[in-house]
Amino acid sequence: MFATAILNLVLAGTTTAAFPDPPVNAPEPANTLVGKWTSLAGNVKGQQIPAGTLKLEFTKDGKMTYNTPVGDFVGTYKAGNDNKVTWEFTKELGGRKTHEQTCVVKGDKLTVSDSDGTTLEFARVKADPKKDDPKAPNNKGKIEGKWSSLAGTVKGNEIPAGTLKLEFTKDGKMTYNTPVGDFEGTYTIEAGDKVIWMFTKELGGSKKHEQKCVIKGDKMTVSDTDGTTLDFERVKKKE
Repeated sequence: MFATAILNLVLAGTTTAAFPDPPVNAPEPANTLVGKWTSLAGNVKGQQIPAGTLKLEFTKDGKMTYNTPVGDFVGTYKAGNDNKVTWEFTKELGGRKTHEQTCVVKGDKLTVSDSDGTTLEFARVKADPKKDDPKAPNNKGKIEGKWSSLAGTVKGNEIPAGTLKLEFTKDGKMTYNTPVGDFEGTYTIEAGDKVIWMFTKELGGSKKHEQKCVIKGDKMTVSDTDGTTLDFERVKKKE
C-alpha cells in the first residue's frame, strides 16, 4: 500500500469517469480512449509503481471506471482540445472530484499526465470475450489453498509479514487467523473478483464481509469495501 501522499499523486493521474458519445468532430482523445487500459511499471515522485497497479476503462456511452489499490472511482470524462480530458468523479480523489488530464494515445499505449507533470503510461487491454464477461467469476479454481500476508501498511499501521493467514478449501470453507483470534466460516465466489466471507462469529462488528480478491500467480491482493488493501502470497506445499 502506498503512503497517502504518494497515493494521492498516483491516483490523481489515473481515475474513472463517463462521457456521452463523441460527436463526429470530437477532439481526438474522445475517439481513441474508449476501451480498457492497465498501467505499465513506472516511477511517480520517486515511488516505484508496479505494472497493473491501476486500471482505467472508458466506455462509448461516456462512462469510465478507475480501479486503484485504495478503491474504485467512477464518474464522467469530457475531451477538450490539445489532448486535454476532464475527469469528473462522484467522490473526491486527492481532495477534489474534477481532474484535468493530458491523455495521449499512440497505438495501444496511453500516456496520462497530470497538471503538475506527473506522468504514467498505460497499455490497452485487448478484448477477450471470456475474460470480459462481467458475470464470470475470476477466482474459481485459483483461490483455494493457504495464503500468508506480506508486509504492508493498513491505515497507518505497519503490518509485519505473516501476521495474517487465510485458508480456502475446495468445499467452500475458510479460516482466517489473526492476532485477535481465529475466524472460521464459508466463502462464496461471485462475479469478477468479488468474494463473500461469512464467519460464524463477528469480526469488526459483522459476520459477513464483501472482499475484492485479485489473484495474479501466487499473489493475492485483498481489498475491503472501505479501500483497505493488503497483499498475500500463496503458501506452497512442502515437498
